[in-house]
Amino acid sequence: MKTNQINFNDNRLELSVKRPSHFITIFMLTAASFCLLVPLIFFIYLLMQSVEGFPIRLLTIVFLLIPFVFGIYLLRLFLWNFYGKEVYVFEKNKFIYLTDYKYFKDAKKEVKFKSNGFRSESSGYEKEKKAVLTIETNGQKHKSAVELPENELNKLIELLNQKLNPNE
Repeated sequence: MKTNQINFNDNRLELSVKRPSHFITIFMLTAASFCLLVPLIFFIYLLMQSVEGFPIRLLTIVFLLIPFVFGIYLLRLFLWNFYGKEVYVFEKNKFIYLTDYKYFKDAKKEVKFKSNGFRSESSGYEKEKKAVLTIETNGQKHKSAVELPENELNKLIELLNQKLNPNE
């Protein structure tokens, strides 16, 4: 099964996020760049001043790190909204889950299960008809972060149940 947001081949499922509007993309990239570059430029300026005898105080470095860390968070948020996808690799008694931001990936999570249940859980406004994939394993729930159209998700759940639960 392959759609704009769903790619399922050989027990590997990729769920891609829907890209935001150009305005939001430009705003997030501009804000992230501003939060990353301004503290760096100011720190370089302080380094040049410290050569002339003005000391750099610890509190100044802390105040420069706050917008820098926020800029890293905004950059990560931008990458998720533009390139983000969730990858599930299903094996015999487990599935491996990771999030891919194109330029970096989160740690792999391995979830073991004996019997699994694929479910659709509504998300967002009712008029949007969006849902997220929920995998129930041994009393635990693993909920996807990618919102998908309900009809596509229901087709995916049928396909997953056919391929991965042939006995049921």
